[in-house]
Amino acid sequence: MTITAKIHKILPGKGRLKAIAEVRLDDMFVIHNIRLVEGTKGLFAAMPSYVDHNGEWRDYCFPVTAECSATINSAVAEAYREACGALQY
Repeated sequence: MTITAKIHKILPGKGRLKAIAEVRLDDMFVIHNIRLVEGTKGLFAAMPSYVDHNGEWRDYCFPVTAECSATINSAVAEAYREACGALQY
């Protein structure tokens, strides 16, 4: 599976939230509104979510395997680094 990421918005000064991204899976399926967050162990991609009727946060979609999660995290973090590098010119 080919996973590509694109940064839509970089959010400087927003605390731990660094960017908003999209991920494409094999150029056949797109996930919008992925949040790139600075966690205690580094950057991670937080899937789009909503608050359910019990007041708990639930993801609309999520990777099923740790391998898929790691691949998505890497793709979004790399896209973010590239986008930040492009802003420095």
